[in-house]
Amino acid sequence: NMVTADDIKSLADAKQMHLARLSRAVESRASHLDILYASNLPADSPLLRQQQQQLHQQLVPQPPLPLLNTRASLRSSFANAAMDSLKPQTMRSSMQFRQLVFDDELAMAETQKRLAQDRLLFSQLEAGILPETFIKPGSDPRSIMINLSKYGIGDIRGLCLSKCVTELHNLESLGLSDNRLTAVSLPSIIHHLNPLSVLNLDISFNIVHDQGAKAIANHFNYTNNVLRYLNLSNCDLLCSDMKIICQVLRVYPNNLEELCLAGNKIAAEGAIEICGYIASRTCSLQILDLSWNKIGETGAIEFGVALTQNHSLLKLNLAANSIGDMGGQRFMDCLREHTVLTEVGLSQNGISDGTCFVVAQVVHKHPSMKKLDLSLNPLGEAGARSIFRNILRGQVCFVMMRNCSYQDDLTIYNHAYPSMANPYVLDVSIPYGRAVLQEMMIKWSEDPLHCSFSDLVYKDGTKGPDTIIQLALAMNPRDRTKKMVVTKAAPTEAWDVPKVGTVKFQFHQSVFVPTVENKVSPTAFNILCMIVEHGQSDQDKKQWLALLCQDLFFTTRQAQEMIDRFKKKKTIGDGGLSVMDLMCSLWKYLIDTENMFDFLCLNLDVTKRRDLIYTLTMKRYKFNWLNPTGHWRLNLGDKVERAIMMQLIAINNSESDFSRSSQSGRMDTSQQGNWFNFRNEKWTTEHNQTTEMTIDKDFIKTLPGYGIVEFDYVSTSRPHPDDFIVNAVETPQKKTTGGGGGGGGGGGGDDTDEGSSVPVSARISARQSSSQPSTARRLPPAASAAATAPTGGAANASATATATSGSPTKPTAAASSSASTRERFLRLATDDDLYYFMQQLGLSSRAKTKAAQAIYTLMDLQLAATKYYFLARHIIVLLDAFDDSWDIQAKVVIAMFARIKDLHNMDLILRTLSTKAQLEIFKRIGCLNLINPLKLSYDYVLCLKYQDNRTWARQLMELASFESADQIMEDPTTDLPVATLYGSMTRVENDVRPEVMRFTYADFGVRTNNVLWHRRRELLARCLVGTQPIDEEVYQTVSMFKELEAAGALLQGPIDQQYASYQKSKRSNLQRVMKNTKSMVNMMRLAKDTFNATVGAAALPEGGVGGGLMMSPAGAAVLSALSPIQTSSLPTPAGAAAAAAAMGTPGSVLSAFTPQKPDAASSSSLMSPMSQAAVVNAVSSVNATMVAQRKATNRNA
Repeated sequence: NMVTADDIKSLADAKQMHLARLSRAVESRASHLDILYASNLPADSPLLRQQQQQLHQQLVPQPPLPLLNTRASLRSSFANAAMDSLKPQTMRSSMQFRQLVFDDELAMAETQKRLAQDRLLFSQLEAGILPETFIKPGSDPRSIMINLSKYGIGDIRGLCLSKCVTELHNLESLGLSDNRLTAVSLPSIIHHLNPLSVLNLDISFNIVHDQGAKAIANHFNYTNNVLRYLNLSNCDLLCSDMKIICQVLRVYPNNLEELCLAGNKIAAEGAIEICGYIASRTCSLQILDLSWNKIGETGAIEFGVALTQNHSLLKLNLAANSIGDMGGQRFMDCLREHTVLTEVGLSQNGISDGTCFVVAQVVHKHPSMKKLDLSLNPLGEAGARSIFRNILRGQVCFVMMRNCSYQDDLTIYNHAYPSMANPYVLDVSIPYGRAVLQEMMIKWSEDPLHCSFSDLVYKDGTKGPDTIIQLALAMNPRDRTKKMVVTKAAPTEAWDVPKVGTVKFQFHQSVFVPTVENKVSPTAFNILCMIVEHGQSDQDKKQWLALLCQDLFFTTRQAQEMIDRFKKKKTIGDGGLSVMDLMCSLWKYLIDTENMFDFLCLNLDVTKRRDLIYTLTMKRYKFNWLNPTGHWRLNLGDKVERAIMMQLIAINNSESDFSRSSQSGRMDTSQQGNWFNFRNEKWTTEHNQTTEMTIDKDFIKTLPGYGIVEFDYVSTSRPHPDDFIVNAVETPQKKTTGGGGGGGGGGGGDDTDEGSSVPVSARISARQSSSQPSTARRLPPAASAAATAPTGGAANASATATATSGSPTKPTAAASSSASTRERFLRLATDDDLYYFMQQLGLSSRAKTKAAQAIYTLMDLQLAATKYYFLARHIIVLLDAFDDSWDIQAKVVIAMFARIKDLHNMDLILRTLSTKAQLEIFKRIGCLNLINPLKLSYDYVLCLKYQDNRTWARQLMELASFESADQIMEDPTTDLPVATLYGSMTRVENDVRPEVMRFTYADFGVRTNNVLWHRRRELLARCLVGTQPIDEEVYQTVSMFKELEAAGALLQGPIDQQYASYQKSKRSNLQRVMKNTKSMVNMMRLAKDTFNATVGAAALPEGGVGGGLMMSPAGAAVLSALSPIQTSSLPTPAGAAAAAAAMGTPGSVLSAFTPQKPDAASSSSLMSPMSQAAVVNAVSSVNATMVAQRKATNRNA
């Protein structure tokens, strides 16, 4: 506080003296090191000669040796000398010399630090600021590394520091980040740095603009500049500053390896200057960080072009530069030719779908790319899917997509339904256009069965003619497991997409019915789980899971394994990803439909199942591959509902192809006569105008992207009679008529208690293994042909007809399969299965499901029913558990229609319903799909607008004319009398009429018993029930009719009811006979015992009764048949027949024991008259007792 001017002068003088003393010490030490170094050089060293000349001339170089300019080179020279000292002529051992070098280096560093600290202190005193020591000891006492980051030095102390660093000849690293330095001090600091020693320089978060940039440029204006790391981030650098710096870097060779320019104001002009440096020969950069600038689309394109001429850059960060989608496309497209780059950062750049498609094509085959950051970009759903598809194919590059958004852009290529955008006109000069064409080519090469090109025309940029290109597939000579796209003009070379011009073509990709063979591979499954597990946020996990699943198919076993794995690794729980999220993502892509309801019940309770329905939407939850029959109203402009429509089209194509084939053995049962399973179609436009329409090939080929389509779908897949198992044990095979394969099917496993200690995945596995082998859908043989296996886990080949082309795939001979080799896995529900099934659904006849609750129960019923096939009597039991309203009853039958095994007994179900419910079912399902021609008695309401109704009306009229003219009984409300149609019967099928026919076809015996069974058998081919092979049970109606006819028991009404009554009467007669027989047994035993007691122990001749009495043949037969029977049991069939024959009259027992005149053979053995009288009296007593009991029985009756 009392410092005077004299004191300051004294300090200044002392400083000068001290600095002079330190300088002399440094020079003396340097001279000593010179001499020491020279004395240890080998005799043949060229440096020894140079040193000797300098010593001879008594010169002390300043600095003493060029080696002292940098500690690194000094250390290197001493190390070489140490290696040379290993020779025999060395003066001292190498260990001693190394220790000596270390001591001298340490002494030199300490001397420089002391001198620099003194200069710093004196400079601060001169500036009138509080002295402060900035130079701290480092980890290596020999090195000089100064890190003053965030010290808040300011310009005044910065100037002092600039004088300090002058003395640090061996300074390696200087960190001045965030120190409020400006153009006042920074140029001075940089100017005083030794360019031959400084390796790392960090002046970030300071103002380097203008003068600072010039100082940096001057620093690089040295041939042997050794600076390797330069951090200029957040330094307010402009394009003009980059021009100054990069002009020097392009001219002078440098060793700069890492340059950080993040957070500046560098625009496209500055980026162009940087690109000029990157493309120059003097560039040795390995890491460049240009994030958070404003280079824009132009700068990104320039970087892409510059990288094609660079061979050193390894890491490039262009995050937050407003590159945009086109800039991203151009930049990534240029990376195809850069084979060194390993990491690229493009986060927060407004990159969207187009760039992602280019990324997918570039990164997948890039030889060096290891990491790509696309975080915080609106990547879009289609773009993200293109990247994920490549990851699942085995891509090695790690792509970061954290906190991105994935909107659905209708103008971008649609992965699921690419045929919607036909015809394609792609500008291949744009990277996105080339990437889309390459993506389609990859799809085609992986799955040629369901993908195809047509009408491909290429036009270059000139006015030349169009070039027609015919593509083909050939084996890749480098990888024989893959195919490559070639042209017929050059079949041995892969066709490369041109880089200029336009390509016009049509691409067709089928929507197929998946099977278990399409499930995700274990490798892809593991990749998916790892990606989700490493998500940083819950939102990322949910979105990635949803995107990854869109190109895969899963079994319920795999889905359960995923849930268990995520629970174990705590990916699920604690407020993060939930089981509900997994269900929502996986539900659409589960392929073993028969196990889905069990899987659902294991993981979600009833309340959460309702929440799942709300999340998925009712239509998404209702649809399943095995049981799609029902009423649908779908908005084609909605993504989810359009997907359901395409899946229904795929099922329809599969089933209609089989129906057309000879294997089905039946004719068309469709409503419009086009073999399609869509019925009652209506079209609602955007203006809410509803019209009737037909879903046919043309509609499917050009499926609109808007509007609402409403229709009924009827699945025509029928199970093969030989494919059923009961409780995982095959039933004996039944004889079938005809050949071919059936459709439909589901497997199921044994039901396991949810409270079991067995792991959930094991329980699901047990359910599936009990019915393996199984497929997601039991396709007809024509539709289950061998298809190309999916590659890399991507969802590819199955077997079905195309859903987007107008020419569905025809069945081939190779696609058929015989009954002997077919896998049997269909499960027929037993009574116990039905009980558990209803219990699982919460159904009971005691507490019927009300109409308000039935909407959810019906959806569960449609899904749960895929596990079994049911009999008609099971459906009647189910109907009893629902409300009696006609619409609910009709919906139950429609939901279960495709799962009814004995479809020929459909009349049993319909007779339990009201007339209104029957008519609703006929309307939704169709008469040809419902009726068994062997049992035709129904109340018909046939609208003659539809082909199936006209066909059936004609067939009934023809049949009635042969059986009985009055078999058809008209309803008074009919629009068109039958007599009117008889006159033009040949034109009935082709004559479209708006009228409705209402009539009843008389049942058996009502009008006639003249039934033409051969003609009715022929009608089987007209109906769904006649699908080959036909089960023998279908013909039971014929056998029952003939049995009744033979017994003379034909009455009026359904044959099955008549037959049941006939069998009941037979059983009643038999039971009555058995009851009487039991009573007679007691009487006859009593008679026998009395007879034996009366006769005594006298020896009787064979067949005779002593004393001249003999038993009649009937009596002997009765006693013989009844002899082993106990009084409390029923007789054997033989005994019952004998008793019935002997008891035709009330005196039957007596007649059985009537005394007979003995023949000559037995005349020698006669009873005494007294014995004879006793026997006769005993038998008469027994007979009288029996008659009395019989009268008492009659009175009771």
